[in-house]
Amino acid sequence: MSECRLWKHVICQAISDSYLGSAKEKLKVAEWLMSEDYVTCCDMAELRPENLHKLIKEILTSKPVVARYLGERLKKVIQDRGYLY
Repeated sequence: MSECRLWKHVICQAISDSYLGSAKEKLKVAEWLMSEDYVTCCDMAELRPENLHKLIKEILTSKPVVARYLGERLKKVIQDRGYLY
């Protein structure tokens, strides 16, 4: 249970980086989404990588105000409910 929470925090940090980070940090998040490490992290957090990938990609491609709103909302869902759709 606590390991799952840890991995959710890792994912939430990546989400924060996707809308608050520098261009370099955002690029790292985009690269991470394409890696096997991303899938493993989602599995450990008990989240569906396909759904999360689509949502983080939307954050990365949105305007800053919209990206912040989407990112905060997504983090809240992950932290409060612990699952995505």
